[in-house]
Amino acid sequence: EMAGEEGKTETLVAFTRVLSGTIFSSNPSTPTQQSVSVLGPRHNPAKGHHDVTAPPGRLGVFLMMGDALVPVDGVPAGNLCAVTGLETVVSKCATLATTANCPALRSLSFQARPGLIRVAVEAEDGRDTGALDKGLKRLHASDPAVEISVKHGGERVISALGQLHLEHCLKELRDFARVPLRVSEPLIAIREGLCYSADDVTALSEESTGGGHHAVTSQRQ
Repeated sequence: EMAGEEGKTETLVAFTRVLSGTIFSSNPSTPTQQSVSVLGPRHNPAKGHHDVTAPPGRLGVFLMMGDALVPVDGVPAGNLCAVTGLETVVSKCATLATTANCPALRSLSFQARPGLIRVAVEAEDGRDTGALDKGLKRLHASDPAVEISVKHGGERVISALGQLHLEHCLKELRDFARVPLRVSEPLIAIREGLCYSADDVTALSEESTGGGHHAVTSQRQ
């Protein structure tokens, strides 16, 4: 997130690697203008799956120099850069291309299983629920590892990879929503079932990330 001085707006910045060609900004002063399409993760024209949208406004291209973003006219292949103007059309990951006749790149995958720790969040004042939802939407777009869901009763649940990741997500959410929040204790799902085994088995393990305790038992039938 780019946080400017008072009176300036905030915008979501996409972290991008240029794999082919050159990406140009959409500023009128840029010598080369290009038409860019945003390909969703399911886009694959060879299989008849089409997920193409156009950026609603101008794209800004920046070089990341330490903690600063330096605006440039274009960035060639092989470099990392930051791109603005995609916050309404990109959810987590997307592919930018000048043609829709190519498959989208695969989304990021994580070795750690998702949802190790889950908490429910709500606004302390019910009138701020709209601001909370906007903050959750921005958090979902800015963090590829977080999972956000809404239960049937309206409960908003954040699933993180661990305790440190959860603390980071809650800090980001408070910055995005800018309303007082109420956070629950970690949620633990309890599931029961019957299994048939020839031998008695008992196992107990504890999550190192604080996710909870898991026990597995079976008895001779």
